[in-house]
Amino acid sequence: MDAEENENQENIAENTPEATPEDIEQEVEIYAENETKAEDASINGRFLLKERYEIDFSSHLAWLDNNSARAYSVIDRIDASKKLFALICSNETAPRLSILSFLKSADNSHLMKLVDYGVVDYPLEKSQNMALIYVMPQGGKVFVNGVSIIDNLAPELFKSTVLGLLGVIDTLKGHGITHRAIRTDNLYFKDLNKTEIILGDCAASFPAYHQPPAFEPIESLYATLSARGDGTERDDIYSTGVTALCLALGKELEIEMPAAEMMYQKMKKSSYLFLAEKLKVPTAYVPALKGLLNDIPENRWNYSQVYASLEGKATSHSAQVSLEKPKRALTIGKEKYYTPDEIVHALYGNIDEAYDMIISGKITEWVKNVLDNEKLRNKVETIVGQASIGAPDKDLIVAKICITINPNFPIRYKEITFFPNGLSKIVYMHMKKQQPLKLFIDIFNSDLVKIWYQEQDKLRSPANATEFRSYINRRDIGYGIERIIYDFDDDLPCTSPLLGKEFVDGPAPLLRALNNTYKDSQKSNLPYDRTIIAYLRCKIGKKIENVIVDLNSAREEIRASAILHLYSSIQNKHGPAILINLAQWLAIFCKPIVQIYHNKRYQKYLERELLKIYKKGCLYEIISLLENEDALYKDKMDYTAALSEANNLILEKNKYLAADEHLDTETRETSIKAVSAIAVFVMLASFGYNLMTWVLQ
Repeated sequence: MDAEENENQENIAENTPEATPEDIEQEVEIYAENETKAEDASINGRFLLKERYEIDFSSHLAWLDNNSARAYSVIDRIDASKKLFALICSNETAPRLSILSFLKSADNSHLMKLVDYGVVDYPLEKSQNMALIYVMPQGGKVFVNGVSIIDNLAPELFKSTVLGLLGVIDTLKGHGITHRAIRTDNLYFKDLNKTEIILGDCAASFPAYHQPPAFEPIESLYATLSARGDGTERDDIYSTGVTALCLALGKELEIEMPAAEMMYQKMKKSSYLFLAEKLKVPTAYVPALKGLLNDIPENRWNYSQVYASLEGKATSHSAQVSLEKPKRALTIGKEKYYTPDEIVHALYGNIDEAYDMIISGKITEWVKNVLDNEKLRNKVETIVGQASIGAPDKDLIVAKICITINPNFPIRYKEITFFPNGLSKIVYMHMKKQQPLKLFIDIFNSDLVKIWYQEQDKLRSPANATEFRSYINRRDIGYGIERIIYDFDDDLPCTSPLLGKEFVDGPAPLLRALNNTYKDSQKSNLPYDRTIIAYLRCKIGKKIENVIVDLNSAREEIRASAILHLYSSIQNKHGPAILINLAQWLAIFCKPIVQIYHNKRYQKYLERELLKIYKKGCLYEIISLLENEDALYKDKMDYTAALSEANNLILEKNKYLAADEHLDTETRETSIKAVSAIAVFVMLASFGYNLMTWVLQ
């Protein structure tokens, strides 16, 4: 660069006003007029997913709506002969993201085939939603308006359907998955001739969230709807039993009563007797139905037992379809209760009385004398001993006792009843609705989840469950209840308010959402929040621990640099390649980094360059501009030199003043002004010279 060019640059830098957030915003609006969103694949009410599946939102297939998801017709642009449809998942809950890849690869003739999935722009809700692409069943639904479309289901079709459902359960079980949506309105005829029945979707919503009470076992019925959890294959077997009963009858069960009342009736009578009471069930099917509907989970029949029964062969069927009632009852609330199921139900419903019975030793005595279980008695006595220490939390003590007496039941704490692997779901819903989380914080601060897992025979506690208490009490970003739910549950999308109605199921979609919702999120000023950082920590792992440390710094420039580096690394690895709005947001947010430079002219230069760089949408280029090591080093050296020069001049001034005590007042003042002016001039000259030298280099 020659001297003339150097002079021109200095003049430009000197005369360039400081760029403001408003300047940047105005520039991006002008630029964006000619830009289109790269991810927008909407075509006149249609959406092209993965450049192949054309979803027609004008063609609603109501008969295929399922699990709160709406169905639409789909054209496969590669193979138009395929009959497909899309289920657009509701954002009120969340799809089971962790099982989608398996379902896509699964090959079971009795399970509706998942072809593909992905996020789409959904015009009905003006949001982004997960779309599941399925092969369309050609024969329609098996049950219409509560009645089977086949009057008398042939024994062979009944047998193949029931065994097919159990086969699906076994297939899923082999990969640690449950279906949790086995019911009559989720059955379809695979072919036009109606010779094969298949099971429909299980991934569009929370597990068991849409299950009618009749199709759920006693223990699951007791849980809050959103907190039923994944359950086990035993829950699916029970649902298969109810579905098989309806197939045998040719119609759905006509039972009108609240879920709580139905649960209690199942306890009193047994599920089979309650559901099949006064119904004409074909005799040949009764043993298999009793086996499937056994109220003792571990005694429910498997595939081989049902197969043997339907073939008319001898089986190892247990005649016991419910827990045998002890002869001695426990009186709670003036009612007599016999089984552990009944007693836990009653204790949870009468907390004050239950607590008094625990402290007085009545529960311990009942366990000792009626259940005759020494190990259980010791556990109960330990809890009773702990209850006498400090101020009692009655709900907590009762919950611990109930878990110990009947570990098949969910945990009830105050107004929430949940299975541990369903707890994250109910917290997620509260977060989405911005409802208080105090109750859940108390739960995670207790040992309830730990105790429940300790009582399970086959279920293992999540590896991170031991860290719940330490996480929940940390208020620094990256921890708290947000960290727990995402650590605990891979199904949950990020639910930060900064993301608007975008469906975020990974790091790249998160950046895309921030980019798309920038205008709506400006009021927050920050391009991140606790939820986003907790979500990314769980998805990316320990690699961002240092980022979390920096985000908790008191210095603005450190926090700005941390989020810039985090988002840049995500963009480099996962995309999207262009993020103009987010780059604009970060350009404004990173002003504290600009201000770490001492040279005011260079600050103006950086602000001017930011106006150019963010338009490229590449976050790394912002880092390269703002955190140039050579520029930072030179700025530091120049600043140090200028300070040294100024200090030397001040020392000279002080020496001059001390040596000339005889100067009159007027002369002294004139000298001070002259020396001060010289000091300022020398400092500015030094800045200018060093800047010119650096630019030339």
